[in-house]
Amino acid sequence: MGAIDRYQDNLSNPPRTGEGVHSWVMSSATLGIMAGLPPEQIHADLWQTIPQDRKNPDREIYDALTKALSTYRPDVKLSDDSTYRRYTPLKTTPIIRNGEAVQKKIIAEGEARCPDEVDLWDLSPLRLWHEPQYDAPFFLQAMFEKQDLLWLGERYDKGVIGINILPVSEWLHRFRKNGKLPPPFLIQNPFSGKEGLTHDGKPSFRCDNTIVAFKYAICEHDTLSRNEQISLWSGIKLPVKAIVDTGGKSLHAWLDCSKLAKIATIEDWRREIKSKLYEQGLQPLGFDPSCTNPSRLTRMPGHFRAETGRYQRILWIAPEGRCI
Repeated sequence: MGAIDRYQDNLSNPPRTGEGVHSWVMSSATLGIMAGLPPEQIHADLWQTIPQDRKNPDREIYDALTKALSTYRPDVKLSDDSTYRRYTPLKTTPIIRNGEAVQKKIIAEGEARCPDEVDLWDLSPLRLWHEPQYDAPFFLQAMFEKQDLLWLGERYDKGVIGINILPVSEWLHRFRKNGKLPPPFLIQNPFSGKEGLTHDGKPSFRCDNTIVAFKYAICEHDTLSRNEQISLWSGIKLPVKAIVDTGGKSLHAWLDCSKLAKIATIEDWRREIKSKLYEQGLQPLGFDPSCTNPSRLTRMPGHFRAETGRYQRILWIAPEGRCI
């Protein structure tokens, strides 16, 4: 009898309170995870069958699922027979003990070299002589290969192959030949073109599990002033490939992942980028903790933000990934 059969058999025979409910919840959660079922489905199944006189059934089910997920990490099979491995968060310890002091030191070093925006622009290895409304094709050609499948669109647009997930060559054609204006957002890494599952088990063409090449990590710092952000990126020792003005209060830095670690899978990303780079290194320095996934939305250069009256534009760019 396979795990899914044992799981269903367990669900069909729930004990009464006082007859081993806790062990039944634990074994059911474990069997469900071993069978590759989404945790949300297991939670719903257990909620419907657990004896209703339990004091805190939600907590009991949640604890059982958490323990099961920490033990079993089965591959999940997708509709095209490909698989991916579920993510179990790692316990991390920051490598920077006094983030505020380190941040101030980096800003001071950066300010001595690049005190303002004009200096940052002047230091760009790839010269930015054009107006910001022409940034979109300039940026895509400098940062990606022509065959890379990229998503560009509005914040809540789903990923649709041939509509908003297109090869860079097609995006370039649209911007240059057809005069199409760039949408406000893009996702920083290329997609496979295959459907995968989101973190909550929904099928999607634009999610972490459909990234095919882990090229860039996005970083931003919302609590520093604009000049402090410029100094921070001028002083920090990271492989920055581009800095983009969001047309708002913050700057987005694009980091070259290949200079940080060998990233071939989503598990590599979560271990090397999410855990080591962000959680242990950048977050103690006050960086935005919501930027840790490889399919993060970021601001597309060349888009005009009507709410601020400013362009999203490139401030600094180095296609070969040289540090500032």
